[in-house]
Amino acid sequence: MGAAARAMFVTAAAQTWNVPETQCTTASGRVISGGKSLGYGELAPKVATLPAPDFASLKLKDPASYKIIGHTQKQIDVPEILTGKPVFTIDVKLPGMQYAVFERCPVLGGKVASANLDEIKKMPGIKNAFVVDRPELTAITGRPGDLVSGVAILGETWWHAQKARQALKVVWNEGPNAGAAAQPSNSVPTS
Repeated sequence: MGAAARAMFVTAAAQTWNVPETQCTTASGRVISGGKSLGYGELAPKVATLPAPDFASLKLKDPASYKIIGHTQKQIDVPEILTGKPVFTIDVKLPGMQYAVFERCPVLGGKVASANLDEIKKMPGIKNAFVVDRPELTAITGRPGDLVSGVAILGETWWHAQKARQALKVVWNEGPNAGAAAQPSNSVPTS
């Protein structure tokens, strides 16, 4: 696949410069010919219009010229990651931020019959817990199934919300799709 993509970038550059493909080489995400050079990003619109090459006709790179495969690559950010310095999305904290977990019905089209929401709301760090009912068709796309019924729990931390979810007891009315395969649940931070 890489050889096919590289061939397409070479073809696009050769057509752009009106030179034979044999005069073009690639290195570090660029096609080079003489003193000219174009990045793959610059060539992408033209490459998108080209047909894929015949895989049998592709000339594969000589393993002796590999720069990544078979060579040790230095991971420059490992010391920072190991000491907890980088800030990842899960590390972002905003004023008033809460964490949400959502326990969805295991069957598409099912609804919550009952849940121990009063107990959940009394748990430490829990801000709210409520039932989310799925409309028959979503207003956004008009397709069934874009929204699902379930129970949402909001907590001060992800840990609080997840612990409350583990204590959640839901009785489901699985509706007309009873017996269908279960859906996974989601946990997402929210503000």
